Amino acid sequence: SGVSNMKLQIKQITLPNLIGLVLSLLMPLVLSFVFGGEWNIKRMLFIIIGQITLTIILLMIVFFWEREKWNSIGLKRMSAKDVIWGITGFFLGVLSFMISQPILKIMGLNTTLEGIERLMDIPILIRVILVLSAGITEEIFFRGYAIERLTKITGGNIKIGAFVGYTIFVLIHIIFWGIGGTIQIALWSIIITLIYIKQRNLWACIIMHILNDAYAFLVLPLFIDYIPK
Repeated sequence: SGVSNMKLQIKQITLPNLIGLVLSLLMPLVLSFVFGGEWNIKRMLFIIIGQITLTIILLMIVFFWEREKWNSIGLKRMSAKDVIWGITGFFLGVLSFMISQPILKIMGLNTTLEGIERLMDIPILIRVILVLSAGITEEIFFRGYAIERLTKITGGNIKIGAFVGYTIFVLIHIIFWGIGGTIQIALWSIIITLIYIKQRNLWACIIMHILNDAYAFLVLPLFIDYIPK
């Protein structure tokens, strides 16, 4: 019985699934390590173009090779509940950053504020594009596609897909944000991952992600001089 179950699960792994997982998980990781150091306009544009290009290729695989639909990667009809969850997740995420900030400073670690200060030299238009690009593409990569396909491959075990997507999502931030900032992002990522598991609708996560990045990249820089470091 155990052997037959294993064979059944192996049959669920298809070539387009494997290539899709490489594009959604491994390629963003490579992109972050190659271009994720000290950000300047050129590097940020490379990241934005890379994210969008990977997303287009991934969606083509989903529609034309896997023969799947939007809902197979969590993009279902958006409801008021998704908007509420997205906004709620945003405020919970802000709270997690506020609570972790002084703790990390006591531990002698950096926080995301240092990264936000470095982003202030980037023109606001590029930061706006990054907010939208990251909020949409990263949710498709690490929540929608990764969780749904790994859940399918593992015979319905959503915990494995959620853990893998969560782990790699956290790792892509370490080069730019440092250890302390990445710890904060890891705490934030728990919230958005749990929201996806509960809703299984990517719109809630996209809303939460875009609100978070807009707050961090567009609003906080206006008040950075007044925030205790």
